[in-house]
Amino acid sequence: MSATIEQLNLKRKLHHADCFLCGKDGLGLDFSVNKDGGFIAEVSSLHRLQGYDDVLHGGIVTSLLDAAMVNCLFAHGIVAFTAEIKVRFRLPVAVNCPVTVKAGISSRSRSIYKMEAVLLQDKRIMARAEAKFLKKSK
Repeated sequence: MSATIEQLNLKRKLHHADCFLCGKDGLGLDFSVNKDGGFIAEVSSLHRLQGYDDVLHGGIVTSLLDAAMVNCLFAHGIVAFTAEIKVRFRLPVAVNCPVTVKAGISSRSRSIYKMEAVLLQDKRIMARAEAKFLKKSK
């Protein structure tokens, strides 16, 4: 199934409307489809999410990567829960500079989706995630 913004919006409305990252009352992450079927969002208001002075909290970095992967699945018409996530923090993420998160599906086996995501700042990879998502049973 190919990814579409229509599927993304429908799944978000039905299953994720109050998400603190993607929801209307949260950060309001706005994802768009890449040419390769992956997903991308840009985030600029990060100052209130810092951990150490001027550095984005690591839990927020992980949440942004997870949100990118979830929304990528939504756009493919898939509702799935994070079963496992592994994050590699490469560099501290500054709160005064916008970030971009990108995600894509790397493989699928029955009801398990393997995903990958990166968080970039100034075109540098600041953090990378690999995760497994379990498709929601009907």
